[in-house]
Amino acid sequence: MKTRIISIASGKGGVGKSFVTLNLAVELAVQRKKVLLIDADVGLGNIHILVGKNPKYSIADLMEGNCKLEDSLMELVKGNLKILAGGTGFKKMFHMSKEKRSNLFKELKKIQNKFDIVLIDIGAGINKDVISFLELGDEVILVTNPDITAVADAYSLLKSIVNVHTITKNIGVIINKADIDLGEKVFEKLKNVSEKFLKTKLKHIGSIDENRKMAYDSTQKRLPIYYLSPSSKFRKEFYNLSVKIFYNKELHDSKNVSIVTKFMRFLGVDG
Repeated sequence: MKTRIISIASGKGGVGKSFVTLNLAVELAVQRKKVLLIDADVGLGNIHILVGKNPKYSIADLMEGNCKLEDSLMELVKGNLKILAGGTGFKKMFHMSKEKRSNLFKELKKIQNKFDIVLIDIGAGINKDVISFLELGDEVILVTNPDITAVADAYSLLKSIVNVHTITKNIGVIINKADIDLGEKVFEKLKNVSEKFLKTKLKHIGSIDENRKMAYDSTQKRLPIYYLSPSSKFRKEFYNLSVKIFYNKELHDSKNVSIVTKFMRFLGVDG
């Protein structure tokens, strides 16, 4: 089975993208899927913080050639989930040069067929590095919330995705901090403007209702929702989304893109 690579992005910070990504990764791993979670927010990563880990190496070390992929991964969920940290506290701005991109891509090639699914938690906003990591994915999941500025920024990111990609992308949307009805309304607005102005069809993966207390407790205790409250409605929502992402063929019927083509795009070369 071919390893699926999903890039998960948001138009702005604060929508809960990393929290959602981590909990989806845990749910998939609990179902005995082999999952790799890459924190691609280089220098500002927080996935390792959310699980209370202190990584020896980060994605920056991998790009600088200071370590190998197998030495840089943290393990959770009985080894079914492995995490590559984004790193924090850099003394200077991290620049993702072509050489560093090449180092990372060479290491990531090793995961072919070793994982069922790879989730790339991409830094918020729109910049060259964000677009590069989007190019690595076979699919894109956009996380937003009902806040009008979050939806506007999500649309701006969609425009960048559509303008940059030369292939048809499967773009799914998760509405965070919204019940089913509100989530449907927010998605329909985003869907309609995307179809009208970008000629792009979006897929609604689902919504996650807001639970401030449980989300707060999860981050403070460094425990994903599955471990914090396994029988809760909040946890069930993450489980349902993980099942839909993994098994719904509509979300992963994209054309296969060769590893060479991905390499060229990640390096910023037309190919």
